[in-house]
Amino acid sequence: MRILDTLNSPGKSGTAGDDRYGFDEAAGRAWVIDGATDVGDIRLFGGESDAGWWAGALCDALARPAEINDVEAYFHDVIEAASARARIEARIDPDKAPGASRPCASGMWLRLRPGGGSVDLAWLGDCVALIADASGGIRTFGDFEGVRDEARANRAWHADGASPAKRREQLQASRAANTSSENGPPPVFSLDPASARVLNRAEIDIGPGAVALIATDGLYRTVSPYERFSDAALLEAAREHGLGHVAAELRALERDPADDARYGRLKRSDDACAVLVAFDVQDED
Repeated sequence: MRILDTLNSPGKSGTAGDDRYGFDEAAGRAWVIDGATDVGDIRLFGGESDAGWWAGALCDALARPAEINDVEAYFHDVIEAASARARIEARIDPDKAPGASRPCASGMWLRLRPGGGSVDLAWLGDCVALIADASGGIRTFGDFEGVRDEARANRAWHADGASPAKRREQLQASRAANTSSENGPPPVFSLDPASARVLNRAEIDIGPGAVALIATDGLYRTVSPYERFSDAALLEAAREHGLGHVAAELRALERDPADDARYGRLKRSDDACAVLVAFDVQDED
């Protein structure tokens, strides 16, 4: 596995943003984490944002050396390690914080399986993976319906008058639900390691010349809703011109405030993170 390119493009210049990426080329692993924007009334951690802190803690846990025999068990340990750090470094006990102030994140993780020839994917939330083979065929993975649902909710909010207080109230209710364990494991990377039990999983066979792009939903805006690229064209643009070029295309599409309601944008410029990976898989004799 080779890392061809990486990107961390914060939506607001001069900041680190809430997205993070990481990889271990030798171990055949790469990941992106999208910290969920702070919506609570209290801050738990230092730094620019709790979202960025939590995304960084997850990335640090994912970067630790590990022998992975069971993906669910591995992610249980990753979340547990990040949560233990959170409970040490937080200003108040995060388990006692209001649900809207508890951190969570989306993420996409990729691993070249031992022996090569296939890839593991694991994800929660709205990050995406695009995998292309040498013939140009492409497979996509992620919560695409969730992305569309959020856009629909934001368009309805714009149509209703775009009250910041009302949308914040809606987001706080959604965050509290997503970080609660009352009705089962949270469907995002939360403080609860039980989130590992509801990981979305896929094992994909790959051949010589396969390439993968894993990205946060901010970069995927170039496909949905902007339709600047198709899935295949996005991957091709990243390969041919680099992820910086794709990010420049993204930022150009965010310039007109009038498009906020049209596209269902809550934030005009979203953070964008991505890793572009090539697989040097040999044909079997």
